[in-house]
Amino acid sequence: MIEVLLPPISDAGPNQGVPVGAAPHYACVDEDPNNGDTDYLQHSSDGDEAFGISVADLSDDDTIDSIIVRWAAKKGASDPFGAAGFRIGGVLYLGPFRELAGYAPVFEESFPTNPATGTQWLKAAVAAAQLYYRVVDVDVGNFPRPRVSQCVGLAMVTPASGRPRARFGSGSPVGTAGPAAGGATARSAGTAPHGIPRSGSPRSAIASSAPTATTRSTSLAARPGSATPRAITVADLPTLRVRFGSGAPRATIASSAPRGSVAARSPHAEGD
Repeated sequence: MIEVLLPPISDAGPNQGVPVGAAPHYACVDEDPNNGDTDYLQHSSDGDEAFGISVADLSDDDTIDSIIVRWAAKKGASDPFGAAGFRIGGVLYLGPFRELAGYAPVFEESFPTNPATGTQWLKAAVAAAQLYYRVVDVDVGNFPRPRVSQCVGLAMVTPASGRPRARFGSGSPVGTAGPAAGGATARSAGTAPHGIPRSGSPRSAIASSAPTATTRSTSLAARPGSATPRAITVADLPTLRVRFGSGAPRATIASSAPRGSVAARSPHAEGD
């Protein structure tokens, strides 16, 4: 399997952020890995951004196993939330709303199938879709303002016969999170939003029928000001069989050995 970068290539509207460091809007969020505060979209109030997608590095014969929307955002002086995903045929299919932090974590929203149809992604469908993100609960007038520094697509592809098995379009190895400065990475299903973070936040026009996908999470760094790391779900951890008690090998007294000698048994893990 290879990973193909699907960067934004046009402003599709609405485009309600303010470009900083680059123009037009899509040029502020098209890098992978993202370039931190070099360029970004700044939001003085709740707002949305939509972008056309480049499929130049997808082959017509490739099998698209899933698509990830990778995005990075920093909260500023507000306590905003954000969500990202796709707009397809005028309908939004976004991942869960996430509380933004002060250190610009990188999020990944996974869409194993086309959320509009529930079927396997095809290149033509990807080209017709638009990358989309929404920022809400922005405190108007507070500085610094929330900023979004990345919003790109990543296609996980089984290549057609004869195609090089290497990642196209980006410098990160296959399967990596695309590092951002100080950023953690979270992968989650491309589903409809999971409720309203704070009363009164707009959540309209988001499809509630998007198919549910399996949630995957990589390690999450501790948030600033907290000594406790953010938890990883139990489903993400491998099943371990652990021997309880001392880590030292068990020992038994051999009845035929001279008094005082000990015959050590090999350490073993106990069954369930």
